[in-house]
Amino acid sequence: MDDSRTRALEVLAESSRLLTATLDLDEVLDRLAGIARRRLEVDVVRIWLLDESGEFLSLRAQHGAGGAGSPAPHERLPRESLSGWVLTSGTPLALPDARRDPRVVNQDWFAAEGLVSALAVPIALDQTALAPAVAALRRMLSAA
Repeated sequence: MDDSRTRALEVLAESSRLLTATLDLDEVLDRLAGIARRRLEVDVVRIWLLDESGEFLSLRAQHGAGGAGSPAPHERLPRESLSGWVLTSGTPLALPDARRDPRVVNQDWFAAEGLVSALAVPIALDQTALAPAVAALRRMLSAA
C-alpha cells in the first residue's frame, strides 16, 4: 500500500479513539466523519453501526454527499456490502476502483455522486470491530 493510502487508513483508525471520549454517540460519529473527511481530503465519509440485533448496518453519520440521484439505502445486511465486509473481517481495505468491486452494493448512488475509489476501516474498541467507516473519492487512488 502506498504512503498516502497508509496515512489515510491510519488517520481513520486513530480517529476511532473519539468513540470513547464522549457519551453522545451521534455527536461523536458526526464529528468523526467530518474530521476524517477534512484530514484525509476525501469527498465523502460514511460511518455505519451494527444495530442492537446484530442483523443490520445503519448509516449513522455522513459528510460530503451531494445528494445526487436517488439516496443510497441507510440500512443493509452486513454480508451484502463493503461496510459489512470491513466490519466482519476487521481488516482495512483500499479500492482504487470501487466501481468494479461487487462489495459496493450501492453502485447507482456511487455513480450519481461521481465517486471512484474507496477506503474503508473498522472502528474498533478493545480489538473488537464495532463499526465500519468508509471514505470515498471522486478520483482514482493509485494502485500499490
